Amino acid sequence: MIHPDWSGARFRFHPASLLIAWVGLVLAVQLLRGAGLMWLGLLIAPVAFGCMPQRARRLLRRVRYLLVVLLVLFAWFTPGELAFSGVSISPTREGLALAAVHGGRLVLVVLLAAILLEGLDASSLASGIDFLCRPLRWTGGSPERLIIRFLLVFQYVENPPPGGWRALLKDPAVPLDEPFLAVRSLPWHWRDWMLSCLAMAGLMMCSWESW
Repeated sequence: MIHPDWSGARFRFHPASLLIAWVGLVLAVQLLRGAGLMWLGLLIAPVAFGCMPQRARRLLRRVRYLLVVLLVLFAWFTPGELAFSGVSISPTREGLALAAVHGGRLVLVVLLAAILLEGLDASSLASGIDFLCRPLRWTGGSPERLIIRFLLVFQYVENPPPGGWRALLKDPAVPLDEPFLAVRSLPWHWRDWMLSCLAMAGLMMCSWESW
C-alpha cells in the first residue's frame, strides 16, 4: 500500500533525476561498442564491487545460468572461423567475441542494478517513478498501479520467497500486515536539471558513437 508523505525529507538529488541518469547508463551500455564499452565497464565495475560487493555478487549469481546460455548460443551457433582448428565441436571466434560483448553488457546492467538498489530504497524509488509517471495522469493512466507493480518486483529481487517464482503462483495473496510505504513529494532543484541534462547529453554522444 502507498500513501503520500509530506514530511519534507531531503535528498541530495531527486530520485527521479537519479533514475534518469541510471536509465541513461543502461542505454549507453547497450549502445557502446569496443573501447567505449570497455572504458564504461572499468568505471562501473569498481564502483559496484567496491561499494556494494555483497549485493553485486548476489545479483550476478542469480543470472549465472543466463550467462551460460548466452555463451553457448553465441559461441557455438554463430558462423565463423573455428577457435580450435581440427575440433569439430569447437566454438567460433566470431561467436566467442559476440558472447563476450553481450555477456559483458548483461553483467554491467546487473551491476548498475546493484548500484541503484544500494543507493535508493524502495520509498525513494517509488517517489522517483511517481514523479516521472505524472504525465500518465493526463492520458487517464494510473501511475499508482505501475509503482505497486514495481515495488512487488523490487521486493522479489531483494527477498525472493522460498521456491522462487513458483511460490508466487502457489500463494499470490499479499499479507494484510504489510507496512505502508511513503511516497514523498520532493522538490526538483537545479542540480536535478543539471544531472538529467548531462545524462541526456551523454546518451546522445553514445548514440552518435554507435552510428
